[in-house]
Amino acid sequence: GAFGSYWYLRNWIRAGNPLPWMDLDLGSLHLSQVKPGDGSEGWADRTVAKHFDQPRFLLDSVVRPGLRGAFGKVWWGWPVLLVGSLGLVIRSVWDRAGREGSGWIWGLAGAGTVGLVAHPFTPLSLVVPPENPASAFNFAFNTRYALPAALLVLLAGACAARPRWVELTFGAATLALIVCGLFPTPLSSGVAHDGEAADAVGSVALGLGVAAVAAWFLLQRPRPRLALVPAVLVGVLAVPVVDRYLDGRYSTPTVKLGSQLWPTTSRLEDARIGIATDPTPYPNAGADDSNRVEYIGVPLQSGSLRNASSCEEWGQIVRSLDLTHVALAPEPFVLLLSAETMEAWTLAIPGTRVVERRGNQVLIEVPDDPPPTPDGACPPG
Repeated sequence: GAFGSYWYLRNWIRAGNPLPWMDLDLGSLHLSQVKPGDGSEGWADRTVAKHFDQPRFLLDSVVRPGLRGAFGKVWWGWPVLLVGSLGLVIRSVWDRAGREGSGWIWGLAGAGTVGLVAHPFTPLSLVVPPENPASAFNFAFNTRYALPAALLVLLAGACAARPRWVELTFGAATLALIVCGLFPTPLSSGVAHDGEAADAVGSVALGLGVAAVAAWFLLQRPRPRLALVPAVLVGVLAVPVVDRYLDGRYSTPTVKLGSQLWPTTSRLEDARIGIATDPTPYPNAGADDSNRVEYIGVPLQSGSLRNASSCEEWGQIVRSLDLTHVALAPEPFVLLLSAETMEAWTLAIPGTRVVERRGNQVLIEVPDDPPPTPDGACPPG
C-alpha cells in the first residue's frame, strides 16, 4: 500500500492533483487536471468495463491475448488457480474446525476479490479501443496493477488449504505458475523475450521441477525456516535468466513497444539524451543504465512541462539540459509537434548532425557547448 501510494502522493504534492490528467470532484473538494486540455479527454471512461457489451470481441482480441502476453502460454492456469483458491476459502467457511481464528483469511480473500473485480472498472485499464492492435499489449501491461489483489487471494487460499496433500498441491501449482511467468524462455536461447513466445513445455517442466524440490524440503517437518526454500530456488534461477533478459531486452525493436532507436541508444554510455514525445524513456538509459534521459520541455510551477513554442526556445532548452543526443521517436497518441518541426528545430543548432534515421524517427548528436541558434536559421514552426 505504501509503495503503491507513492506516485499518487508525489503527484498531489508536486502538481496539486493525485491524478493530474483528469478533473477530480470529491464532495466539496475539486482538483483540476494539470495536463493541457479542455477537460474533455474522457480518461475516466477508458476502461475494460466500458466494453462489456462486446464480450466475444473483448475476450478474443484483448483479454486472452493480453493474459498470454503477460503470463506466457500457460496463462489459463492463473484464473483456474484463483478460482481454486477462492474455493478453498469458501470451504473453510463451512468447515467447523476451520472457523475459529480464520477471519483474517476471509478478509484477505475478500480484499483480493474486490481488487480483482474493481480492476476492469479502473480508469485507464484499457486506454486504446479493443479493435486497436495494441489493445492486448495495453491490457497485458496493466495486469501488474491487479497482481497485488491476485496475490492476496492466493495467500488466503494457501492459508485455508487443508489437508496436507491439498496444501502441497496448491503450493506446488502456485510456485510452478510463478516460475513459468517469471522465466518463460530459460531453456531456449533462440526464442524472443516476449511471454507469448515462451517455450511452454520447458517452462512448465522447470516450474514443476522447482515446485517438486520445494515440496520435498517442506515435507521435512518441523522446520519453518525451510519455507524460504522456494524463494531461494527462484532467486538462484533468476540470476542467469535476468542477465540474459537484460542483454537482449532492447537489442531489437518490437512492434509492441515502438521506438526503432532503442537498439542504438541502449548501446550508448554516459550519454545525455533528450526526448520529446516518446512515452517510454527508460530503454534510452542504456544497457548499463549510465545514460541520463530528459524530456525537452519548459518546466511549469505545477511540476509538469509544456512544449516549446518556438525554434529559439527549443534550442535554449537543449543547451540548458547539456544534451549529447536528441532522440525523436514521435508517439502518435501524444504528438504535439510534428516530427519534421522537432527535427528542423534541433538541426538549426550549430554543430548538430543526424546519427541515425528510421522513418520519422531520428537520433541527432549535439556537440559540446553548442552556440545559440543563429538568427534566420530557424525554419517556420
